[in-house]
Amino acid sequence: MDGEFYLGVAIAFISSIFFASSGVTTRRGVYGGGVYSTVLISVLIGIPMYLIALMSGVMGTEMPRLTPQAVALFMLAGIVHFVLGRFTLYYAIHEMGSSASYPIMSTSNVLSAIIAIPILGEILTINKVLSVLIVSIGIYFMAIGNIYVREFRRGFPPALLTAILFASSSLLVRAALLINRAPITGVLISYSTSIPFLVGLLGHEEYLNELITLDKVKLAYMILNGILVNMGQFFRYISLNMVEVSIVGIVFSGTPLLTILFSYMVNRDIELINRRIVYSSILIVIGIILIVI
Repeated sequence: MDGEFYLGVAIAFISSIFFASSGVTTRRGVYGGGVYSTVLISVLIGIPMYLIALMSGVMGTEMPRLTPQAVALFMLAGIVHFVLGRFTLYYAIHEMGSSASYPIMSTSNVLSAIIAIPILGEILTINKVLSVLIVSIGIYFMAIGNIYVREFRRGFPPALLTAILFASSSLLVRAALLINRAPITGVLISYSTSIPFLVGLLGHEEYLNELITLDKVKLAYMILNGILVNMGQFFRYISLNMVEVSIVGIVFSGTPLLTILFSYMVNRDIELINRRIVYSSILIVIGIILIVI
């Protein structure tokens, strides 16, 4: 394996750290409400961040012209991930917290790793099979440990839907990047596509009232979440530009363990954290190690 592979894995891990951190701030932002506001603010913060990254040449000179196919895939990924996926994820976190939501959401990594092999022609290896199996077992035991909790039952459907949406977006992004290797331009297109859908919801009185009645504390957490989650997306697109979806997906499976750690440090007064969740997270980490050795 060449240096780009290991660099891509390292960048994917950095991305997972930002995502886990954003899960903690999201929990504070949506605790008691504020799902729409959190989604909208995260996207509005993301666009200038990616414009700055693109103009500064942080990824070098990207292709000035994208094919219509790549643009269409980036646009579709934006709707799937930044509109539908973020709504369902933040709603799940609102209902049952980030420690319980992220393990369910992380099944997207298993789904994308499996689906990418026949659809994108990625290579099937023994390590990938073992990694997917171990990660799946870890996620399964993590989920059933909370099945009798009322909040978990309400949050499970949107968390599972998030997994499906995020797996789909990863495949769309990777397919687009195989056509045009322009990750920053790609994420900017994805974000810009989501804006009309999110702003359009302001015509709904409920969402408008939610936004204008935000208190300063919740707003601060939402802004911090927007910065963290967009840094996560920045490194996610870069990693998908360097290595296969199946590799990035398995590395991202470590996000639940990081989320539990950060939640214990910051949100243990409002989070559900038990031994089953911790032990199951260890299985997930073992699966991640298998994919990179």
